[in-house]
Amino acid sequence: MTGVFYYEHANKRFRGKPDRTFYISYKISGKRKKEKVGLLSEGFTAAFASQVRAERLRQLRNQTLPTALQGKDITLDEAWERFRDTHLILSKNTETVSIEDQRYRKHIQPRFGHMPLSRITPFDLEEFKSELLQQYAPQSTSHIIGLIRRTYAKHIEWKLWTGTPPTAEIKIPKSDNGRYRYLTVKESKALLEELSPAKTKHGHKGSTTTYNMTLLALHTGMRFKEIANLRGEHINLKDKTLRIVESKNYKGRTLYLTNQAFEMLSTLPLKAGELVFPGQTGKVMTRISNGFKSAVNRLELNKGITDDRDKIVFHSLRHTFASWMAIEGVSLYGIADMLGHSSLEMVKRYAHLCPDVYRQATDTFEKYFNKK
Repeated sequence: MTGVFYYEHANKRFRGKPDRTFYISYKISGKRKKEKVGLLSEGFTAAFASQVRAERLRQLRNQTLPTALQGKDITLDEAWERFRDTHLILSKNTETVSIEDQRYRKHIQPRFGHMPLSRITPFDLEEFKSELLQQYAPQSTSHIIGLIRRTYAKHIEWKLWTGTPPTAEIKIPKSDNGRYRYLTVKESKALLEELSPAKTKHGHKGSTTTYNMTLLALHTGMRFKEIANLRGEHINLKDKTLRIVESKNYKGRTLYLTNQAFEMLSTLPLKAGELVFPGQTGKVMTRISNGFKSAVNRLELNKGITDDRDKIVFHSLRHTFASWMAIEGVSLYGIADMLGHSSLEMVKRYAHLCPDVYRQATDTFEKYFNKK
């Protein structure tokens, strides 16, 4: 058969005859490439080798030949550094890049960093996943495996590597990582009072910026990053609206301001092109001030709570806003729209807070059904 040949082994025998190792050959960029297919004793035949060669020729025509066969394989370390420096740094903030890099160096590099991309197998990753799940939560495991998945995906997208990534069939068990705890009105007012620039009952003087950001998050459900990226031109005091352009899913949305949020923003020197809440260096903040956590601790809002999902953090303000909306009868669709979610999946956690809405819907159906 064209492009198919074999070598007979002098000492290894199969069914009373010398065993054979089948090979195929084809040209890549004018150079002859020889590829091992397998032993006759392992079930490989000349016909099967011919089929493999035909597939390689098809891959060459479609420019999908695995990188390892082209002699262009790179290690995962090399791929990660390119992914981090070319993609992550441009699309994520400095803190996120640092966290992702630490995650790679702690968990992935010792195991796979030195290995060529084509040598990491699905079984290797299944073993790795099992070991991670014995030490970490499914969500943490998903983040770690996800780094490997995204590194492969970007190199395929950039046409720097070809082949089937070993992460293709790796499934991570899902866990409920959502937050269900929200602040009561009393707790929210106590938190704002504790953050107030005036001296609090505990003898502390809060930060104006932290207080204002907390109030805005509580009254709009905005993410921290959305608040940190706000600029003067995004706020329309005349219409009492606020426009979010730096959203997590890259979709902008307009929010209506409550009277308290409006009054607070009215006191600020809003200027087009300038951050509403600049950091100490004048740049975009990457995290809320430590004063927020200190205020939460003084109020003992997290006392006795061990599950991180139930602890009050800045993101809890967004969850509090959504929970209050659900309690007051706002539809899940409306909540999703205000929070900037592209689907209802993320807001289903609030369904249990609006049972009256569903009871009313059931009563409406029954009345309609029983019409004469």
